[in-house]
Amino acid sequence: MRPLFLAAIVLLIPAAGLRAQNATTALSALKLLPKGEGKRIARIEAREGSPTPERWYILVHNPKEETGLHEYVVAGGEIIASRALSQFAENVKPEDVIGNDAVKIDSDLAGQMAQDFAEANNLVAASLNYQLKKDNENAPTWTVTCIDQGGKRLGEVVVAAGKGSVLSHSGFPVEPSPDKLKLPGDSIEERDRARDRELSKSARKKYVTRYRDPAQSRPPPREPPKPVPFFQRLFGGGR
Repeated sequence: MRPLFLAAIVLLIPAAGLRAQNATTALSALKLLPKGEGKRIARIEAREGSPTPERWYILVHNPKEETGLHEYVVAGGEIIASRALSQFAENVKPEDVIGNDAVKIDSDLAGQMAQDFAEANNLVAASLNYQLKKDNENAPTWTVTCIDQGGKRLGEVVVAAGKGSVLSHSGFPVEPSPDKLKLPGDSIEERDRARDRELSKSARKKYVTRYRDPAQSRPPPREPPKPVPFFQRLFGGGR
């Protein structure tokens, strides 16, 4: 019995390693599309990620198709399907196009944010469903839905795909600590630089003079006292 058990472990380890190797984020999957298709993406869907899903469904706008829709399915680091229909949408319009340049936040970061919200509410997400598309304000957003072990929806987190800010977190009343939601590279220096860019030229000049240049905010140095002549010191200055 023991040799059979050990053999099973040996077989499972390579399989697990293969799944980890084949795990692909959404932005990595976009790089596998034919040249030029990334600029026409309108929607990305994935189901049952743990946290990374096995398949990404990428919908692009194709004016040659009657429905304006073409779907690519990416799994294992390659395109496994290319078709003119999708279970996630009946058609794609030009105004639905997001474009890959507008997406700065990858699926792994959006998924981690959703898991942080679940953890803050003492819940465990067994799997994650992903959706990327434009919201009502025509901005791309990630909607990550957390599912428990029994298939029940725990809650969902909506993340701005451009800036990474959390727009809503339905089902998760308790928010994680700010450190949990801090984006990579979100340092004080970078926030200062972002703030400086938003300041007007006049306000920036005043800000720099007062806070960023200590030399200009210090009082002028005192002049050294003038030497007193010898006889004046000897006779007390004539007093």
